[in-house]
Amino acid sequence: MIEGRGLEKPKVLSGERMGLAIALTVVEMVMFFGFIFISAFSPSILEPAIGGSSINLAFIYAMVILVVSVLLIGLYVQIENRNES
Repeated sequence: MIEGRGLEKPKVLSGERMGLAIALTVVEMVMFFGFIFISAFSPSILEPAIGGSSINLAFIYAMVILVVSVLLIGLYVQIENRNES
């Protein structure tokens, strides 16, 4: 504890934890920046509608990014909680 303040020193991530965090961050960045680059340089790829509806591939890709982001967070929390105990 830091004297006089009742605060704990922040823990430094171990190499294994840092590796996991970096790997999951890279996955997220590839998905996100892939979407940005496709949108900027080849938007025709994301234009087709799905099944005759007004929903196009850009919307589906964006929803996949959101869902995968939440799953990656859950995966990280599960792995780190398992390592704590």
